[in-house]
Amino acid sequence: MAKGGALSVNRSIHIGMDEWARSGRGALESQAIRFTHEGEAVTWSLKRTGFFDDTPVTLDVVDGNPVVVLPLRDWRACYRCGFPPTGLVAMSYRRGHWETLPPAHLPMTTLKVNLLQSVRDMPSSRESVVSEPGKSRRDASGSIRQGVTLGEVSQILANAEDSCVSMNPATDREVRESSERFGIAEKQALGLVAEALSSSAVPEEISAAEFASANGKWAGAAYLSDSCQGVVSALRPWYRWHGDEGGGVKSLVGARFVIHDPDGRPTKIEFPDNQAGLQALVCDPHRVLAIKRSANAQLVIYRFARDGRLQGVFRVAVPGIDHLAPDGRWDMLWRPALNSATGLSFSIADYRYTQSVTSGGTITRRSDFSVRLPVTPE
Repeated sequence: MAKGGALSVNRSIHIGMDEWARSGRGALESQAIRFTHEGEAVTWSLKRTGFFDDTPVTLDVVDGNPVVVLPLRDWRACYRCGFPPTGLVAMSYRRGHWETLPPAHLPMTTLKVNLLQSVRDMPSSRESVVSEPGKSRRDASGSIRQGVTLGEVSQILANAEDSCVSMNPATDREVRESSERFGIAEKQALGLVAEALSSSAVPEEISAAEFASANGKWAGAAYLSDSCQGVVSALRPWYRWHGDEGGGVKSLVGARFVIHDPDGRPTKIEFPDNQAGLQALVCDPHRVLAIKRSANAQLVIYRFARDGRLQGVFRVAVPGIDHLAPDGRWDMLWRPALNSATGLSFSIADYRYTQSVTSGGTITRRSDFSVRLPVTPE
């Protein structure tokens, strides 16, 4: 508890059937928490209304009243609660019933996660007890862990694709403004031509590890180069949502990511690209390049400073690659790397695979290029 002391609770859950009618393997259908407060037996309960398991993170006392805090991860739950900017809803027990606690009355910096999150691993016995160390061990692998503050939970939710912040239709204005700003910058892009360095028609067998080393990690919106470790985080698709109390639908807008300056200060970037042309993010100690593929033989490169400022857009022609994929397929951008002295190096490769793109395959042809971008102050 935030003010010290301990509270013994009895917690129960009901898990439904999965698609093969196996009991206890489906969605979390209902749950309840029972405890005693000032001599009164109190019960909090919830039935599932959406597609996600809504598991409360905190049970504590605020202004003398028990409070249960629940993260929201579903359109209908967010819609019903007015898309709270914290991504959390708090219910306070007053005068014999539960009522919503206004966000301004919720101590975000003092209340912490103290309820078990991995509820599917709860023992089935009625008399099983989960200790505080036990909760920490069970929740160690999750994104929301024991002891973090509600403010930290809110930040985690804000970076989630299914959070109230991400789904809030009120952000449509931000989408339009961002699209207009980046659209103007792309129209003013400086035209460059990549320099051809070498080419090869010798087949190369590529393992999954070699693929990851060459291209980085797929983050749902683009490949994030290992060079961006500590520089870029939270790369993910950016969707726009709309709907009503019956449900919501989403459409792709672009990508979101966070750039950190050398002191760790973050800047959130909302990159409009509803054609999913963004290929990769690569970094050096001073800047970040977002590489977009607008045509098979053309790259569009957005250059960002470490403080998030856009330092220019460049339209790069890639000559002589029509022969790489004779069946008309787009070749793959391969091994992009940014060097402060030599610029951007990359390959265009005819890469074939049988299982998934990241599991490895064969490069049948490859051409290597480099392009120098205009110098900017560090």
